[in-house]
Amino acid sequence: MGPLGGIAAALRIAADEGYAQVLTCGVDSLGLPDDLPALLAPAPAFVASQPVIALWPVSAASAVEAILLGDGRHSLRALIAATGARGVHLRREPANINTAADLAAVQDQAGENGDGL
Repeated sequence: MGPLGGIAAALRIAADEGYAQVLTCGVDSLGLPDDLPALLAPAPAFVASQPVIALWPVSAASAVEAILLGDGRHSLRALIAATGARGVHLRREPANINTAADLAAVQDQAGENGDGL
């Protein structure tokens, strides 16, 4: 199911609670801009380099569920195509930390720039 299962659940809960949209991101994404929701508005939109970072309207729940129940690929790319989501390029791409080497590279870069993590 991958991230689509979580996105489907989040969209249903958001709709039940009266929210209009859901912002998603991976737990391994670092360096997201403070104004990310505004950069992705209007929904649906996603960060071009990391499609899991996205702003989805609650109306996308039916598209996610159709993908999950269908025989095709259960992928974020399928959801993007089904909803017509647009890709957004950020000024500074967020880090995607999947390995110890990824983390070390981010720590080295932060130390060089004096940014800290």
